This record gives sequence, structure tokens and C-alpha cells, in this order.
Amino acid sequence: MSILRYRFLALKALPKLTEDEAELHFSLTPTQLDAVKAATQKQPDHRLAVAVQVIYLNLTGSHPAASKTMPSVMLRLLCHQLAAPETHIASLNSLFDRPATLTAHRKLAQEILGFEPLEDEAKTKLAAELAMCATEALAITELVIVAQRWLFDQRIVNSSARVLEDMARAAFAGVEALALNTIRTAMPAQWLKRVVKLAFKESPREGMNVLEWLKTYEGKHGIRNMGEVVKKIAFLREIQADQWSLGSISQGRLREFALRVQHRPPSDTKKLPIETQEVEIVCFYVYTLAQITDERIYRNGRHTADLERISASKIDSKRAATGAALRAGIVSARAILDDGRKSYKARCEAVAAKMDQLLEGSSDTDSSVIREGLVSEPVRVNTILTTYAALDIEGDPTSKDARLWDALKALRDAGAKQLPEDFDMSLIDAKWKPLVGDGDRIRGFAAAQACAAIRIRQALRAG
Repeated sequence: MSILRYRFLALKALPKLTEDEAELHFSLTPTQLDAVKAATQKQPDHRLAVAVQVIYLNLTGSHPAASKTMPSVMLRLLCHQLAAPETHIASLNSLFDRPATLTAHRKLAQEILGFEPLEDEAKTKLAAELAMCATEALAITELVIVAQRWLFDQRIVNSSARVLEDMARAAFAGVEALALNTIRTAMPAQWLKRVVKLAFKESPREGMNVLEWLKTYEGKHGIRNMGEVVKKIAFLREIQADQWSLGSISQGRLREFALRVQHRPPSDTKKLPIETQEVEIVCFYVYTLAQITDERIYRNGRHTADLERISASKIDSKRAATGAALRAGIVSARAILDDGRKSYKARCEAVAAKMDQLLEGSSDTDSSVIREGLVSEPVRVNTILTTYAALDIEGDPTSKDARLWDALKALRDAGAKQLPEDFDMSLIDAKWKPLVGDGDRIRGFAAAQACAAIRIRQALRAG
């Protein structure tokens, strides 16, 4: 259904419109016009008042307050349709002489448009609709809008904003009760009590409690402050935030509970009832772990790409050096050919040796230059892999990528600084084997880690 249907829904006052817009929205249809005339046949002076009620109810789903002013362009248009003299009035109070008349006009408008008052049966259906929508809604105001649209579609008068707000709060309370039950089922009572209290204890960063520390944004997660992010991930994994089964809580609601903690001072969170603390703090832990984990994976991919870009920037200088060496070799070969002191056979052999030397030195491709550049940055590559280790990435244990990462992780955990002689080279891509199989085992270890960083990035991007 078009959103224009709800353009004026629940507005307390109609906005100012142009003549063309007013004709589109403020005009009575032929059926409505005939119904207004028929209903006020004995009291033609009440036609404008009833027509105003019909327009308001048809656009907003509710009756206008008696003290509300009306757009002059609407009055002119209705007077023209009703063939009545134009009038300029300040509010609806000018169109009736007693409250009973206003009540009668509202009843006539409901009969003309087919609207009904909000009865108990409709309230029950609306409560069920709100309970279903509350699992995904992010705020009470969102549920109020859902209620207003439901009433409008069901042709029921929205007579009280407070009633809808109370029903929305009741629906939200049901969702919070379900969330609390899910959390208490997912973890032992003593552990839940401990992690809630832990939120207000001192954090690894001096001068901050845990909530303040976790809420602190670590900038762009550069190489330098990556360690702080790893500490947060390790802390949340230590309290088992990655193992809590909260599947009954929708992602939207979990995020909303977490953002309440995010946008509130820790001292105010501590004043809340213990049930509310349990729901909001646990959801905050889970949401924060997911957020910084996703951010860390994204940043690691960016850092890896940056290393590739820096290595690629060396291609031109490498080509220039290779070109200079190639030219010098050609000049040297020409000098050998022109050397009349040697025999023809000796000169051919010397030139052939020189050509072999030049061909061997010019075998570098752009990709090989990039790989050598990555191997020359062992510290930065090691930092990226340290973060991946903190994330505890899992995958198909039989895949080549997972086996390579497990092998390197075992070496890193053992404090290895070089690649062992018995390392399984079948895990290494063919293009990386010349670097990994280098006689220098320290350089070979750096090459294996660079290969793993590239492979992990590609695997994560592929899902």
C-alpha cells in the first residue's frame, strides 16, 4: 500500500497546502457529498461542520479537536462544493453551539465513512498485532505508528493517543519478559549474576569500569590501537558472550536493548531493576562482540589490502631497475661480440652465459613483486594474524585454508620464529612456494604467514 495513504495519519493539525494539493486531499467525493447533504437535509447550516469532520476523519483517522484551527483553503473548497457562502472562522467552536452538536457531527462522519469506535474486541485484535510486531520494533513510538495504521486500515476511529501508547508499552513489556526468560535459560543463574556485576567493575583500562571501556570507540582500528580491540574481544570471549544462545531475541530487539546501555551513563544503568539490567547488559555484551568482531574483520581486510597496495607501488621502481640492468647486460654482450681478442666460439659462449644471466634476473612479474613486498613486512602481517587468532575463526576443517591456518597457529602458539624443516608444503600455493621454501627459514615463515593472511582475507570475503 502506498505510503501516501498515511500522509496525514494521526496529525493533530492539517498542514498548509497549495490549491492543487488541497483540491486533491480536501475535496469530498461525489458519494461523500451526497451523504453529507442527505444527513443534514433538515439542518443545512450544519453541512460545513459535518463536511469538516468527514475530511479530518478520512485523512487522519481521528476527529479534530474543537479548538483546532482549520486551513482556509480547505474551507473555501468545501464551501464551493456545498454551494454555501464562504466563511472565515478560527476553529470548530464557531460551527456548533453546544457539545452535543459536536458529538452528533462526529457520529455522522463515522457513519458516512464507515468508521467504528474502538471496542474491546478490536482492542484484543490490536494487542495481538502489537505483540507480534514488538519482537522486531525498536521503540514504543514505532509500535504506536503500527497501531495507528492498523486502526486506519480497519476503519476504526483513533480516539486516544494515550490508549495506543499504553498498549504499545504492554506489548514491549511482553517482549522484555520473553527476552529475560531466554537469557535466564541460556546461562546459569550464578554466571548471569556474575557477568552483570562485572559490568560495573574496573576494566583493563585504568580509570574506567567495564561498561565505559567497552563503549569507548577505538578510532579507525589502526595497527597501533589494534591491541586494545583484541583485549575487548578476548574479554568478551572469556565471559562466554559468544556462546550464549539468544536466538529467541530478534536482532533488532537485541540491538535496541544494547543501545539503551550504549546511550546511557553506567551509573543510570546500575539504578535499573535487576531484571532490566540482566536483559540490557547481556544483550550489550553480545551486540558489542558482534560489532567489534565485524569491524575487526573488515579492518584486517583493509590492512591486508594496504600492504598489497604498498607492495604494488614498488613495481615501477623494480621495473626501472630491471630495465637498467637489462640495458647494461645488452651493452656488455655487444662488447663481448666486438672483442676480437677471443675466438668466435669463446665469444658465443660468453654471450650465451650473459643472456642466461639476464633472463634469470628478468623473471619477476607484478604478482611476484607484491608477494616479496608482503614478505618484507613481517611485523605488520604478524599483527593482522594476531587479531585473526583472537577472533578464533572457524571453517571447514578439511579445507586447505583451514589446515594452513591451524598449522601456522600451532607454530605461533609454540613461539616459533622460523619455519620447521618438516612443514607441509602442500598447504602452500604454488606461487608462494619459492618464497616459503627459501633456504632462509625465518624468511620462509614470514612468507607462509603472508600467504595465510591473503588466503584468510579471500575466504572471508567469499563467505
